[in-house]
Amino acid sequence: MKEVAVIAFEQSYADFIKACLEVYLGNQAKFNAYSAREIDRMDYIREKYIAISGFTVFKKVYEKIRESSVLQALRFTLSREQIDMLKDLPASEKILLVNIDYRKCMEVITQIYEAGYKNLDLVPYYGDEDTRDKSIVIAITPNEMQMMPPGMERVINFGERVLDIESVIELAEKMEIDGIFNSDEARKAKNDVVLTSGGIAKLLGENENLLDQIKALIELMEDGIILTDLTSQIYLANQKAKNMLKNKSGIIEGFAIADILPELKLGDDIMPQKTTEKIVAIDGVNLVIKVSTIYSDKLKRGNIITLRNFEELEDRQHSIRSRISGSRHEAKYVFSDIKGESAKIKACIESAKRIARSDAAVLITGESGTGKEVFAQSIHNASHRSKYSFVALNCSAIPENLLESEMFGYDEGAFTGAKKGGKAGLFEIAHKGTIFLDEIGEMPMALQSKLLRVLEEKKVARIGSIKLIDVDTRVIAATNRNLKEMIQDKKMREDLYYRLNVLPLETPGLRERKEDIPVLLDHFMKAMCGKWTYSPKAMELLCDYDWPGNVRELRNASEFLCSQDKTYIDTDDLPDYITLKKEASEVNYSVKPVVEKHQNNMLFLLREGKKFEMFEGILTVLSTEQDKRQKWGRIKLEEILTQHGYDFTETEIRNGLRILSEMGYIKSAKGRGGSRITLAGVDLLKDIGTLKSASRI
Repeated sequence: MKEVAVIAFEQSYADFIKACLEVYLGNQAKFNAYSAREIDRMDYIREKYIAISGFTVFKKVYEKIRESSVLQALRFTLSREQIDMLKDLPASEKILLVNIDYRKCMEVITQIYEAGYKNLDLVPYYGDEDTRDKSIVIAITPNEMQMMPPGMERVINFGERVLDIESVIELAEKMEIDGIFNSDEARKAKNDVVLTSGGIAKLLGENENLLDQIKALIELMEDGIILTDLTSQIYLANQKAKNMLKNKSGIIEGFAIADILPELKLGDDIMPQKTTEKIVAIDGVNLVIKVSTIYSDKLKRGNIITLRNFEELEDRQHSIRSRISGSRHEAKYVFSDIKGESAKIKACIESAKRIARSDAAVLITGESGTGKEVFAQSIHNASHRSKYSFVALNCSAIPENLLESEMFGYDEGAFTGAKKGGKAGLFEIAHKGTIFLDEIGEMPMALQSKLLRVLEEKKVARIGSIKLIDVDTRVIAATNRNLKEMIQDKKMREDLYYRLNVLPLETPGLRERKEDIPVLLDHFMKAMCGKWTYSPKAMELLCDYDWPGNVRELRNASEFLCSQDKTYIDTDDLPDYITLKKEASEVNYSVKPVVEKHQNNMLFLLREGKKFEMFEGILTVLSTEQDKRQKWGRIKLEEILTQHGYDFTETEIRNGLRILSEMGYIKSAKGRGGSRITLAGVDLLKDIGTLKSASRI
């Protein structure tokens, strides 16, 4: 015969529960009643089947339960005889419902109301004398007389509640016992129980097939799902929820949600009137828990509780943000993609690897073309943020009036032309990942202030919205400009500079590691599926060249060589600007000073390829108005250049003006002051003409 351990705090209550169970199952199982104190003296509970009176008892004896044991949490309700004891109570007076705690009080009150006594004005009392209404003189209790306050004129003790039939049925199913209502005594006991559990059973009625369908449905859901009845007793829970709460309890069905999740702190109302959501930390894991009320026929029937792992939710949100943005925002480079054997590049890579282990802001400095973004992507891919987005933003490539909306997003209707539904900014898309702010020195001062606020508060507000959005984003910034000089010139905020320059990294120029040039040339040749060799003189010229455009320029040169479709590269096959020094020595004497005077700047401008035409065009337009002392703005320059057949954007012209200004060939005023050509610029323009006629520029 199968044996069942019946456990309660007190031996007398365990004996009472045993007697109740024996009415239904006594002919087919043996029941042994134990107090919690007696279980504590045992090595373990020997019975396979265990019936527990409540969650507090379960926690007390949990360590004594074997893994192979089968547990049943018992629920209790009222008998018809107990309900009949309340029929003469006055509906016009308040009545105390006395029990050991607030939840137990509300559980009994709910059962009384469900049994049809909604006219009674029941007030919970669980020992708080400071808040008790002293005018109430009638009290009822389920055998908790020790909690009864003094001064009661009428007391009804309707005794211990009886076993809920559903608890008995669940235990019988686990024990694989049939026919529990075959005896007259069992049928009488069943008929005497008031079915006040109300929740899921009442919602589904007798439709067991529907219950099975709901069980199957909640098992398919990605979130943890718990269903409770009116008294917050757990009726159903999917495996995901059980796994999330496995360190709370071996079983959760049958216990009150307040026992399993006291962290919810639902307050005095065990049945919230509206959906509530909280973040609860359980065993170091943050869970987002939502509690919603189940209604049927406009009546409350129970709760549905959804549990979501916060980290999993963040991952899902990251994926959704990436899909909404229409771009995968991935970092494709890793440190092994950075080629070179020189001490300089190896030291830079080692520094970057150390930086990747940190989470602080990074400022990468170095000349244009030294691979700052390659280093930024490699740092991201070596960090703990690697599975999230790497979002790159070139601060100089986007017009000022659009840069803010790109970075921080906007709400619907924020401005004319704003997309319906608004748009997430790049900081939102980079949440949990990395945002790379290239050309940070080109960011306008007004936007620098907003960026500083985001970095300090880790929150962004979309344009047109007052709602703050939390963002956990690592910032890597890069520039080829001298930011300290820009601070002195009031073009860069000093506080932003120090906020970005927590972990500095300087990428070396190619002329500082010329021993890497053959390695890089070989790498680019293989990447382009080419195969050629160099003459000793050609390799000498390639290694002697200063490469002002660094690795980017070297790659461009490799592409040029690939286009030659040759297997042997000699000096005549090299790009013109590499052999410029050699050719300049062969032209007439009047040209040589020109080359020497503007050599470095000219090489830089030539490296820009098609943009060289833009530099020449800007100088030409500005020189035509020199005598008139006319200053030209970007928009006007764009119009004139377009009329002369040039096709450059306002942003490209702005960068061109900046480069020429830094070289001293033009002078640009702040704001809308425009630009004018300098004497050095006039001199350069003349020299360009001289070189064009004397060499193959």
